[in-house]
Amino acid sequence: MPLLLNLLSVLTFISTFFFRIGAFLSFFFKKILFKPFAISSQIAIVVSIFIFKFAFIVSVFSLFLWIYNKISYILDNLDSSFNGNYISSVAYGLLNSFGIIEAFEVSFKSFSIVFISILILFASKFVIKSLITLSNELFKLHVLIGI
Repeated sequence: MPLLLNLLSVLTFISTFFFRIGAFLSFFFKKILFKPFAISSQIAIVVSIFIFKFAFIVSVFSLFLWIYNKISYILDNLDSSFNGNYISSVAYGLLNSFGIIEAFEVSFKSFSIVFISILILFASKFVIKSLITLSNELFKLHVLIGI
């Protein structure tokens, strides 16, 4: 009988010890190791996503600006580019006599405001979607932190 009591007390001690160690390890891994790692990795992912979005929008705008500048340059120097070749100068003179070249130049200058407005709408849509994503990610971080 005393051996059985000793065995039960040892088993109780071992189970209590591992239960408390398990609770401590659970707290340690969840609160001390996992939470900072999860929060820092989530912040790093959100920041990298916004950096890539910003780089994308800057590259798209620079591409549109480059195309717009090249078309403007071509339209400004259209008269001087057809002086050397006889066939191209005849075709240019024919299009110019019908007024097609001048109509294209005027319409391009008129619709450049519309083009810029479309770019601004695209940028504002992009900014709104990015802010919504940032809001959702910050909400997830606050839930994860427990504030």
